[in-house]
Amino acid sequence: MRWNLRFGLALTASLIGIVVISICGTALGADLSADKSATLAKAPPSITAGSKLSQVGKVSPVKPAETKDVYYLVGNFEDAKAVVKTDMGEQQTSFRGSIAFRAVPEKGGGFKLILEDLNMVSSGVPTKKGDSGVIGLNLVNPEYETTYDQKTGNLNTEFQSTPHYSLIDKIKGYIPDKSKEGDVFYSYTEMMSGKLAGYLPERLQLKEKTTVPLQAEIRLELDDPVIGLLEDMVTYISIEQLWEYLGLEPAEIFLVQPVFIGTGDNRPHRDWIGL
Repeated sequence: MRWNLRFGLALTASLIGIVVISICGTALGADLSADKSATLAKAPPSITAGSKLSQVGKVSPVKPAETKDVYYLVGNFEDAKAVVKTDMGEQQTSFRGSIAFRAVPEKGGGFKLILEDLNMVSSGVPTKKGDSGVIGLNLVNPEYETTYDQKTGNLNTEFQSTPHYSLIDKIKGYIPDKSKEGDVFYSYTEMMSGKLAGYLPERLQLKEKTTVPLQAEIRLELDDPVIGLLEDMVTYISIEQLWEYLGLEPAEIFLVQPVFIGTGDNRPHRDWIGL
């Protein structure tokens, strides 16, 4: 009888323990499930992560835009001796001004040379119709291909130039025009074909912040006359320091300031000053 009572009590206790363990296990399982759900909620499913990694792997790195190093050779010249043929024969004068070349390196060595600026000013020469007054010339177009021989240093280019001198205004007057800003009076200009032949150092290397000498002869012949008093001219320039530098555009080493007559701001053709 006592054994049966003990067995009954033990069996009851075991059943109670099983029930307690079951209840605790269910609660604990719920807690663990909740924790697991929270963890997965914070991290994206593996298939999503894999998809993103796959996409990242396919994106190519952005390559910087390819740029070429462009060099400029620029310099001033003063008191460049010149001979101008007029209706009174050959006249002696001198010019001052600036010149600029753009040098673009090419594959395999060497470089392409382009004349970008040639600006010249003289105080003038006598003619049968009076003193020419200030003579100014600059390039018609912003660039002209130039040949340069690395072995000999020979430099050659052909270009078009727009000359103007004060006597043209006195004889021809001005070209009137209307604009929103007011009345503008343009100067007549002539046209000259030019050839530049000169020398740079042999096997010239493009380097930043260096200088090189330039010797050149500039010949100009009248193509499109207005009054035609200056038929042709030859100018000899010698520059001891042609500045060589890396940049985006040529520096304005020398500037011939044009002036105009009128009340507007549109100034395609003008008289020249700068002396």
